Formats: sequence, structure tokens, C-alpha cells
Amino acid sequence: SPNQTKVGAERYEREIRNSLSDGTYGIVKNEDVLTVAQYRDAFLKWYGRVSKASSVKRRRELLDDHIIPLFGNRRLNDFREKQEEALQDRLAGRKSKSTYNCAAATINKMLQAARAQELFSSEPYQFSYFPRGKGKPRYYNHHQLELVIKAATEVGTLALVMVLLGADAGFRRGEMLGLDGANVNFDTGKVEIWEAEYIVDDQRNADTPKSGLMRTVKMTPRLKAALQQRIKERGYGRLFVNEEGEQLTNWDMRCLMASVQELAGLSSNGNLHVLRHTFGSHLALAGVPMIAVQALMGHATIQSTMVYMHLVPGDIDSGIDSLSAARRQRGGNENTPNHQ
Repeated sequence: SPNQTKVGAERYEREIRNSLSDGTYGIVKNEDVLTVAQYRDAFLKWYGRVSKASSVKRRRELLDDHIIPLFGNRRLNDFREKQEEALQDRLAGRKSKSTYNCAAATINKMLQAARAQELFSSEPYQFSYFPRGKGKPRYYNHHQLELVIKAATEVGTLALVMVLLGADAGFRRGEMLGLDGANVNFDTGKVEIWEAEYIVDDQRNADTPKSGLMRTVKMTPRLKAALQQRIKERGYGRLFVNEEGEQLTNWDMRCLMASVQELAGLSSNGNLHVLRHTFGSHLALAGVPMIAVQALMGHATIQSTMVYMHLVPGDIDSGIDSLSAARRQRGGNENTPNHQ
């Protein structure tokens, strides 16, 4: 206690207990701190300088749909456990836990940015997250993939290039939209992934791939042949354009994929990401080391790649068998220490 008398110390204790109870402990009362609603635009402008347009859009949606309706009039230095519980009550019950986690991350980033800009002096409160493991990726088995490729061939060269870029090279949709014929190197037999195009609110934004990592992938013979045909049709420019030469939209890509899926007799939801999961899954099934799968997929961390680990041939027990065999070779008896 800063007070040296018994009465002063007891009063100080009561003040701390009361502030802990009402959630105001640690808040500096005389600071003129902005509210969440007042800081919204400045935060999004700051966030836009360090993030992709699609990420900014998601933060804006979370702010407008959930955070500002709940905390719009709350000052940036006035967050405690009660506010965390309120956000959980709003989202975790009727929404997926990932929505709560994204909203919590948005608030955390906002408070960290405000503190870094010295808009208040106390340490910002940080919302906790629900632990969530990655779900099992959905992919096409070899038979299904052949059906998709056959259907894409019937639809046209563009559809075939789309399917093979995803299933044979692990392209994301934005990387397909950003692919230029000049990035296809037939001399080395590799396709170079330098750029991705993100379409947000009908605005096209060229940026680096999702992980920020550029990569090259060796073309399979069928992908090489399809790209040669597409470049012959369209020239060395953006490859995902319509007959009039206009760049395809996200919706165009989904419709193209849905038409291929329908013709193949599969669920026609237009989801292109199943092709990328097919690429990663088939690499794992072929026994490709995870570090190589990570590089080919363009994952920033190995944790993203580990979702395919369950497909690796063999099982955990085989590791113990290999260990026992190695020890028997060295000492003759794996239970007897080698004293040499």
C-alpha cells in the first residue's frame, strides 16, 4: 500500500477489491482515450498497411457485425474479463468457435495497435482463444481425380488448367488468378508462383501469395501440356480470362469448378480448395517427406502441413520396430547395454 497507516491501507485494499469487482482495475481515469467506434477507421487504415485486402475485409466485417455493436462505446483501455465473457456469449454459443477466435484476435490487434500508438498508457487487455485443431482435409482420391480431369478436358482448356494447377501444383485460387504465362518456364519445366490476386468488394488486389512465400513447382507432363495449349490460345499474359479477354472473378471460378464437378458426377459446390488439398494429400500418400510437402505447398509453417501427416504410409509402430532392429545390430540384444 502507498499509505503508511492502517486506515489508509484498508481503504486502499477496498478500492482495489471494488475495482477488481467492477472491471476497472488498472484503468487510468484521467486519460481521454478513444472508444472502439472512434478508433475503427484509424485501426483499419493501420491494419491495411501490414495485411492483405482480404484480411482487412474480414476484420472490418467482424468490427461492424459484432465488436462495435457490443463494445462501440467502450474505451480502448477499458477491457477486462467481463468483456471477454460477453463476446463469448455473443459468438461462441450460436457461432463457431473460430468466429469468436477471429473476433478476439481483431480486438487484440486493435488494442495492441492503439497502445503502440500511445493512445493509452496501461498494458492492453488480451482476449484468450478457444483451442481448435485443424480439421481433416477433404480431397479427391485417385479415381475421383481422374473423373474430374476427364470432365475438365470436356469443358475446355481453361477448366483443365484450373484443375491441374490445383491438383498437380497446389495452386490457391488467388494464385491461379495471378498467374501470367510469362511465369511458366518450359525450359526448366517449372511454373513460378510470384503473385496472387485477391478480389475484395469487386476490387482487384495483386499481392504476394498467402504465406508471403514465392515458390516454383515442377510441372507434371499433363500440366505442362495443358499450359502450353492455354498459352497458345491466350498468349503470354494473364491466363484466367474469358473469351473477351476480361479477368475472371471469384464467382466465375466457382461456376467453372462447379460445372466440372457436376459433369464428373461429384458434389458441385464450386470449391476449388479441394484441388489443393488433393495435391497435398497425394504427396503425403506417396511418402514425400513433410518438409518437402511444406515447400511445395508454400506453407509458412510446418504446422499447416501436418494436417496431411495421417496419410503418410506406414504407422507409428513401424518406428519402434526400426528402433529395435537398429539396437539389435549395434549390441546384439536391445535390452543389454553396450559397454564397449
